[in-house]
Amino acid sequence: MIGKQFGRLTVIQEDKESVRKKLHCSCTCGKSVSVRKDALESKSEPTQSCGCLQKEIISKRCRKHYLCNHYLYKIWKSIRQRCYNSNNANFHNYGGRGIKLHKSWHNFQNFYIYVVETIGFKPTIKHSIDRIDNNKGYRPGNLRWSIQKEQMFNIRTNMLVTYKSKKYRAQVLAKEFDINYDAFRSRIRMGWPIEKILTTPVKYRTPKTPKKLDVLSLVSKSHPSCRTTLSVRQQDHESS
Repeated sequence: MIGKQFGRLTVIQEDKESVRKKLHCSCTCGKSVSVRKDALESKSEPTQSCGCLQKEIISKRCRKHYLCNHYLYKIWKSIRQRCYNSNNANFHNYGGRGIKLHKSWHNFQNFYIYVVETIGFKPTIKHSIDRIDNNKGYRPGNLRWSIQKEQMFNIRTNMLVTYKSKKYRAQVLAKEFDINYDAFRSRIRMGWPIEKILTTPVKYRTPKTPKKLDVLSLVSKSHPSCRTTLSVRQQDHESS
């Protein structure tokens, strides 16, 4: 491995003591760096420099559209990571199940122009880009700005119900009819018709008042000899 080149990196020494095999490499820019062997040999996104190559690429992009510090550029980068980087923590929810970025939007300028002209700039700091249809990719007609609470109603694990020939998310319908969602979901699992679920009031149980603890009776059952003493003390206390 010593002397082998990977992009701008040249292997100069092997670290045999590391648990995950690392290689000490020198970069063409003059810096030295330790890199895992599997990262150098990766077929998807191999490490090719100490980091200088990525900086140069970003710098060229910034000179091209001058928007590398814009929040839309950061959103675009995040989308690409989720859709195409198998090492991303959220890849299984996006790229892993076929969610892709529209081919014309691989060019950031096209993505930027579409967002600005179609859904506009971010309304508030709490808003982020969301897909209208959660089973479709990032493409024209499927983007909107929404807050986290709205996005929680747009996840795959949501329960769908049919009411008056239309499909609704269970949370939305329960909120519209002012029904506790846990009760709504419980009724669905019990097989109630949707009309009955929406028209039957939810009965809440009244908590029982705890009984007054009779210390004298408890002690006398476990220690009969103590009953007389406690009874005398209780009488003295009441008389005083």
